[in-house]
Amino acid sequence: MAIKQGYETYEANLLKEALEKRGIKVEKEHSTGYMHIDLYLPEAKINIEVDGLQHLTDPEQIERDFHREYYGHNTQ
Repeated sequence: MAIKQGYETYEANLLKEALEKRGIKVEKEHSTGYMHIDLYLPEAKINIEVDGLQHLTDPEQIERDFHREYYGHNTQ
């Protein structure tokens, strides 16, 4: 399975800007070693994924998401 890299969404950028305006440190495209997280709040240790419509309508994307979620939660 390929790791997502360099893919930004408009919504993720809006959220990052809104958080930063409130003084919250945000890292974009944070790597966990297994996958890239859209936004990461290091002080709170929170990962944020911003999914578009393709995550609900594209069968191949749905399968990739399933594998990412399954293996991401079972490697700790």
